[in-house]
Amino acid sequence: MRMLPCRPTAAPIAVLAAVLLYCGCAVQPDSQLQGPPAPAAPAATATPTLPALPALPAAIARGEAIWGIEALERFESREPLPSCGELADGQPGLLPADLVVCMENARGTGAELTVTATSEEGDPYVLYYRVGPSISGIQMFVDSTRDPFGGGSWSEWACPDAPSINEISCAV
Repeated sequence: MRMLPCRPTAAPIAVLAAVLLYCGCAVQPDSQLQGPPAPAAPAATATPTLPALPALPAAIARGEAIWGIEALERFESREPLPSCGELADGQPGLLPADLVVCMENARGTGAELTVTATSEEGDPYVLYYRVGPSISGIQMFVDSTRDPFGGGSWSEWACPDAPSINEISCAV
């Protein structure tokens, strides 16, 4: 059995060239190939610089956010507080005034508010806002286990400087 060399047609090569050009790769026609490239000259030993990373949110930088199983365990073992209610289709930052007032009035005694919201992709996530005498500012648990684009896990946030549940700067 005699094997013939495979000769691709021009169409797949043109498609490959177009993809390589689109990706920023240089393509040389066969007529310009001249063998293996010469070895590159040794590079000067300069210290490589990495691009600057964006600043971490202040709460995370201070170590005030807890993620994953530890956040879930802390949620499950949290101190029970009186409820300010449950909002089924809430939007963080745009909560009804009566719920905001309930939470503000409970800072000295303690309360919890449960808000179910929807991500941009349409997946639900649940926020548990908590205030009380042993909580500095606002404590917030976030259950994003049904939101795969939002982390898909639990988190806990400490928001000591938040003036109200509609003005939380440490939340994601």
